[in-house]
Amino acid sequence: MRLKTWILLLPLLFLSSCFEFIEEISFETEQAGTFELTLNCSQSRVRLKNILKLDTFMGYNLPEQYEISNKLYEISNALKLAKGISNIDHNSDNDQFIYNIKFHFDSIKNLNIALNLIAAMESKIQRLPYMNLYEYSDGSFKRLQVPPDSLVQNSRQDHIKLFEGATVTTIYRFKKTVENVSNPNAVISKSKTAVMLKQKVTELATKPSLLNNTIRLK
Repeated sequence: MRLKTWILLLPLLFLSSCFEFIEEISFETEQAGTFELTLNCSQSRVRLKNILKLDTFMGYNLPEQYEISNKLYEISNALKLAKGISNIDHNSDNDQFIYNIKFHFDSIKNLNIALNLIAAMESKIQRLPYMNLYEYSDGSFKRLQVPPDSLVQNSRQDHIKLFEGATVTTIYRFKKTVENVSNPNAVISKSKTAVMLKQKVTELATKPSLLNNTIRLK
């Protein structure tokens, strides 16, 4: 999912070098399952609480924490109108700085449509091209490359270094056994029913294909 989805949190991310995006999909069938996205800034919560007392930082207006919660509420309401999307839930822990949204999808196609809907809501500058982030066919699940318009890639070069220590983690769980993966950094669980991949945000800024992965299932 595009980091642009969390555009309201951009000032927050600049204040916190240690944060993690966690992208999770738990499949019930080859096409249906649960999608979950979490932003965890808890490691920097003390620093964040102090800095958020300011009005601006590095030229950015700092959001009130209720604004972040309201944004997740708006996204959840929009998803209620999306075809094939149900059981939508969102949580904001403003004390630990952990933000989460979760929903059920009935097909990969409708999952991609829903994520494009969210990205369109958060793009204030230009209309974004439609993208397929996931594919599932011929016994393989694919996590495709994010186009070069993500939050970090659009940041100034002197800002990118502020993301040192930040990571993006993808976790995919299946009902079938995983046979192999294409990404050499991906780790298959001992049960062989899940795959995890963790990459540094600073490296993804110049090479988003690091999240590409084809997972072959038996």
